[in-house]
Amino acid sequence: MPALAKIQTAKIDLIQMIRNSRSLKAKFHGKEMEEYIEKVKAMSLEEQKKLYETLIQEQKDFEELKNKGEEIVSNFNKSTQEIVNKVITESRTKQKALDEDEAENILKKLENV
Repeated sequence: MPALAKIQTAKIDLIQMIRNSRSLKAKFHGKEMEEYIEKVKAMSLEEQKKLYETLIQEQKDFEELKNKGEEIVSNFNKSTQEIVNKVITESRTKQKALDEDEAENILKKLENV
């Protein structure tokens, strides 16, 4: 692929990354975003390369945070399930003990009759 075609493809990729960037979406809305894209098109290749690297790092950081968030939620769900299981087990144990006590009391009453 000729160098000019590679540069044009890279610019198209950069513009797509800009449109998908969470931080830039938060910063620019509608017309502002298009104006920013026009400014980017006018940047030197070196400036565009730096912006591209920044956007790549932003994506990596977002994925890392997303994965950490998913891990935290997963650990929370596991902990919650363990607590629920423990409470259920303790409740069943207490209920069984109460049932046994009640059965003994009934037997004692029957013996006294």
